[in-house]
Amino acid sequence: MLPYWRTGGLRAPAVVVRQLGVREVNLSAKAALRTFKPDMLFVYKGRSVRPGLMEEARALRIVSVNIFPDVSAFVHGKLIPKALPRYDWVFTTKRFAINDFKAQLGMDNCSFLAHGYDPDIHRQQHVSSPLAGAYDCEASFIGTWSPKKAAYLQHLLDALPKRNIRVWGEQWNQLPASLSRGIEGRGAVSSEYAVAISHSSINIALLSETRPGSSSGDQTTSRTFHIPATGGFMLHERTDEVLEYFDEGHEIECFGSPEELAFQTDRLLSMPDHCRRLADAARQRSIQQGYSIQDRAHSLLEHLSSLGLVDRRRLT
Repeated sequence: MLPYWRTGGLRAPAVVVRQLGVREVNLSAKAALRTFKPDMLFVYKGRSVRPGLMEEARALRIVSVNIFPDVSAFVHGKLIPKALPRYDWVFTTKRFAINDFKAQLGMDNCSFLAHGYDPDIHRQQHVSSPLAGAYDCEASFIGTWSPKKAAYLQHLLDALPKRNIRVWGEQWNQLPASLSRGIEGRGAVSSEYAVAISHSSINIALLSETRPGSSSGDQTTSRTFHIPATGGFMLHERTDEVLEYFDEGHEIECFGSPEELAFQTDRLLSMPDHCRRLADAARQRSIQQGYSIQDRAHSLLEHLSSLGLVDRRRLT
């Protein structure tokens, strides 16, 4: 990812560097399409992808597909809203985005595909002492800063000043000193992400709020599926959608306000056996109900096949 310089004198050259980087990404991708002539072009989000890449794919009879994971197409640069309508198909992880994209971008080439977990990464991963001390905690949140998430966690830290709570993720360095307790100052990704989940008694799943261009905030997110698959106990923000995947009180617990988050966290920390039973049940649900990225890939290919965009038999 190209840097976003905060120092004033570096901003102008940084813009030029980003533009050159975008140009190089698209030229390299076009060259790869012409060289390898794959059946399909997959783009995840595609912040740096120009519409011309899809035109190149179409000319080569390559099916172009975007998997879009965010609540809005309008807060991640100018290229995304220009490019999304040009794909042969877009899979969004937000149900509400289907209507948003149709109303805002005139898109009919869109359907819902839920997030999933990666069995190679999202599994119980513990580290031994002394490294364990860098991850052990009573409750944690892993994710990027947003105003809503900061407000919820501020209330949690104020309400439970003696609890060991950790926050992993990007952009949390902009917080006031009152919310500095527990802030790790960096993200936890890949296997470290699984380690952090495995060493937290309670894994809090906060959702992103409504953004410009979106009709709703998140109803589920990637951590909705990552935490249970890793074997962690999940305390999830309550939505109708998450309850389609997991049973409250039997596989996960939920909260609907900052006050309920603090109450549930304090209550559940005194119920470790209950939390362990629910975590085990949620993990089994994830496996048995097909919540992995492999299962999502099968659903994706079946849908593209039903649209006549791919021959499912050629891809198996």
